[in-house]
Amino acid sequence: MSWTKFRTFPNPQKEEYIYAPFGYGVYELYDRNTDQFVLFGRSKNVAARMASLLKGGSGNRNNQEKIEYVTRNLNNIVYRTKACKNEKESKREEAKLRECKGKYTFPT
Repeated sequence: MSWTKFRTFPNPQKEEYIYAPFGYGVYELYDRNTDQFVLFGRSKNVAARMASLLKGGSGNRNNQEKIEYVTRNLNNIVYRTKACKNEKESKREEAKLRECKGKYTFPT
């Protein structure tokens, strides 16, 4: 599988949708305003995991700092996803992203 093109992160107040796999995969978020990659992750349900980055979103993400950052910068965030065949593949893809962690500078 290959990465999708970058998309604008959806605004739930405008009834926009997250276009992401309902199965295994990885994602990464980029802040156009700061010109930085800010978040990445993997999940067995990428769409649900990404929705948990929004206030009132689904899931049980326990990281208020990330939710507040995405909400505050929603108009500047773009994302892309990559579907994976299984958990093993998603872990391998996440490890590749983790190796590049120098490019991820989550601003506070």
